[in-house]
Amino acid sequence: MNYTIKYMLYIIGCAAKGVTPDIPSEKLDYELMFKISKEQQVENLVYAALKSINADIPEELSRKFRQCYEKAIVREAKQALELENICAALSEAGIKHIPLKGSVVKYMYASPDLRQSGDTDILIDRFDEDEIMKIMTMLGYKHYSTNSKHSVYEKGKIHIELHYYLVDNAHGRQEFFSHVWETASQADGYMYEMQPEMLYAFQLTHLASHLSHGGAGIKLITDFYVFDKPLDMLVLNSYLRELKLDTLDGIVRRLVDFWFNMRQTADDSVRFVSEYIIKNGVYGNSETGVKLQFADIHSKGGKLAHYFKMTFRPYSTMAYMYPFLKKAPFLLPVCYFHRILKKLTWGRGRTAEVIRGSRENGDMHVLSEFKKIL
Repeated sequence: MNYTIKYMLYIIGCAAKGVTPDIPSEKLDYELMFKISKEQQVENLVYAALKSINADIPEELSRKFRQCYEKAIVREAKQALELENICAALSEAGIKHIPLKGSVVKYMYASPDLRQSGDTDILIDRFDEDEIMKIMTMLGYKHYSTNSKHSVYEKGKIHIELHYYLVDNAHGRQEFFSHVWETASQADGYMYEMQPEMLYAFQLTHLASHLSHGGAGIKLITDFYVFDKPLDMLVLNSYLRELKLDTLDGIVRRLVDFWFNMRQTADDSVRFVSEYIIKNGVYGNSETGVKLQFADIHSKGGKLAHYFKMTFRPYSTMAYMYPFLKKAPFLLPVCYFHRILKKLTWGRGRTAEVIRGSRENGDMHVLSEFKKIL
């Protein structure tokens, strides 16, 4: 890892906690820093840190950084106002709900606008769906789509996802999180908040889901660095063992230390996950996706089974590959057809090339082992 990236990770942690970073000891590549941080949706954190030390950023890059920083402030303010209005309306109607993901963890940051989120996520009971649709319509939202996991609403650039379940059942973890309401506590009106240990376990499960699809993003690791709720470690560890995520948790904790405390050394697992996240970005890339899919199933059947599993992936996986499916799940058959065409033309040769290269480089064994901890 070169010095610019290492320093960038360090100052992201500083900005997230509101700490002024140390002055860099080497020359920084600000172009590279902007490129990676923007891809990772943490450019506002980087700019906040650089601004605090009066870094000598080239004028044009400084302008780009500042624009992103200011846009993030405006976006967060709008999202916060809309969430407040939705929660107030749900409480007035006596409907239980739990805000999720970025809308919760952002308040652990030095300033909530430092944690970017594309969506606002809320957990609801599906039995309240009809009443909630009326409320969302009354608040000016358009119902965009519904699938087995969530409903999507939009108003302008505000994107709301109302979840019936915390996670899908791809790894058999849905049953564990079905008990979230039993441990949740009432925060305000009918708005509830997750038990801290359950929240931590959910964040780790969410991270594992992203990693298993080819990408996660620096901000999901930063979320663990700023996590400030007191935890009963006996309870948490029992949760993580049940979810089979205790190994991943150990890696994440060591990764947090490696990144945000500028440690010079790290074990192979931490270095692998570090490079994996930085290389693949928030949403991953197709090459990594191919490698992970093949690593997961290459030993589980013959060529025909492999072809079907590689082509007809579960909805949760397809939604990562085709983000518009979250808004229009009815287009899933079209996406399957697109994948078949790709495999018959460009995709077949390219997929084989990626897999062959992975075998030659010894990646397949590493990725197979990696998949086991997710």
